[in-house]
Amino acid sequence: MLMAQADLIGTHLEGADLAFAHLKEADLTWAYLGGADLTGAHVEGKAIRLDEYQIAIRANRQLAIALLNQGLNEDAARFAYRAQILQRKVLWKQRDVGKWAFSLLLALVAGYGYRMWRILAAYLLVVLLCAAAYFVLGMYYEPHLSFLEAVLTSVTAFHGRVFSEPFLRPGEPQLWVTAFEAVMGLVIEGVFIAMLTQKFFGK
Repeated sequence: MLMAQADLIGTHLEGADLAFAHLKEADLTWAYLGGADLTGAHVEGKAIRLDEYQIAIRANRQLAIALLNQGLNEDAARFAYRAQILQRKVLWKQRDVGKWAFSLLLALVAGYGYRMWRILAAYLLVVLLCAAAYFVLGMYYEPHLSFLEAVLTSVTAFHGRVFSEPFLRPGEPQLWVTAFEAVMGLVIEGVFIAMLTQKFFGK
C-alpha cells in the first residue's frame, strides 16, 4: 500500500490495516490510530507521535481483554501480542535500551508467552550448536567425544550440571563453551518460568 504525501490530518484510522504500508511524507498530524496495525509500515518525513502509539497499545489490550472475556482466547492472544510489539517500539523511540533489549529477548525466546514453541527452538539451537563445538574441539583437545557424547554433554551443560570431570582442567577451551551454555540455560529457563507464570497467573 503506497500513501506517499497523503494528507491524513485528523483521519480516523482505528482498526485500519496499515501493515507494510509506505507512508512516505504522509501527514499524520492528529490522526487517530487506535488499533491500527502498523507492523512493518515505512513512515518517513513526519513521525507518528508516541501518544498515538500508546493509544494503539491500549486499544489492542482492551480488545484482547474483551475477546478473552467472551472466550475467544486465540483472537485475544493475537491482539495482546500485537500490543507487546507496539510497546517494544515505544521503548525504542524512548531510547530505553535496557527495557527494549529485555523486551526483544522475551519476543525472540518466547514471543511474550504467546509463541512458547520458540523456547523449544532456542533450547535445541543452543544444545546442538554447543554439541557441535564440543565435538569439533574434541578433535584437538581432550576429552575426545563422539557426536552422541557431545550432545549428552551439551544437554547436561545447558542445565549447569557438567562442571565436573572431564571439564575441570584449566585451559581447556571446552570450559568456555560450558560456561556460555550454562548462562544461556539460566536465561532460557528463567524466561520460560516467567512467561509460564504470566500466562497462567497474570491474567
